[in-house]
Amino acid sequence: MALTQTVVQAILLGIAEILPISPSGHDALVAWAAGWDAPDTAFVIAVRSGALLGIMAYFWQDLADMAAGVMRFFKGKRDAGATLAGQIVLATIPAVGAGFLFSAYVQFDSTSFLLIGWATVAGSVLLLVFDYLSMTVKRMEHATLLDMVLIGLMQVAVFIPGTGRVAVTITMARFLGYERGASARISMLLAIPALIVLNVRDGISISSNQPISITGSEIVGSVVGFIGALIALFAMMSWLRRSSYLPFIVYRFVIGAGILAIAYGWLPTSF
Repeated sequence: MALTQTVVQAILLGIAEILPISPSGHDALVAWAAGWDAPDTAFVIAVRSGALLGIMAYFWQDLADMAAGVMRFFKGKRDAGATLAGQIVLATIPAVGAGFLFSAYVQFDSTSFLLIGWATVAGSVLLLVFDYLSMTVKRMEHATLLDMVLIGLMQVAVFIPGTGRVAVTITMARFLGYERGASARISMLLAIPALIVLNVRDGISISSNQPISITGSEIVGSVVGFIGALIALFAMMSWLRRSSYLPFIVYRFVIGAGILAIAYGWLPTSF
């Protein structure tokens, strides 16, 4: 893989794990504009691992509080950090189970521009509706196990090309009335175990077919994914302290509209 392609795809994949945009939509547009093939599984794991480390680095205080809370819990003391850790773990279990069932019995064409385009546009409209019409009253301390499970289960929609894990979890959190910053924070904390599970699953899958080896492209992808994820997190969380998801919604809608234009033949199928 050429260095330019490696860096560009790593940036797109890394940012797609953070922002409520359509990762499949970006892959489709890059494939259309540059003629590049989709990245292989090993490269995706590498970038995803970098993005995961970026999320953990940004939310290190939450992770430290949860770890300390769990230790206090085992000493017989109630702690908010332990409660949050338990909610995330318990919310991940049904989400992972539903995800494996979904992927085993429901298959979508990941290359369908029509499906990706409509899913991308629909996701932007839903986020717009819930971001502006839902109440904004809940903070992290108001999180309940039921809320976490509902938000976590939305991650199953990632198997539908064009949706995006971050977008659907943030949309559900806004629907449930969480503040914009809290909705993004919940989405990212739930992403940590979800991304670990995905990496383990995909790693087992490729190791059963070929020996595991780390190439230069994967090292570059991991580093770029980490940096891209951190930058995207700082930008998004800073923006949400004073404004809405509107820029991400508009951007996502434009991406989806462009893909639909290609799918319906209003634009050439390739350069």
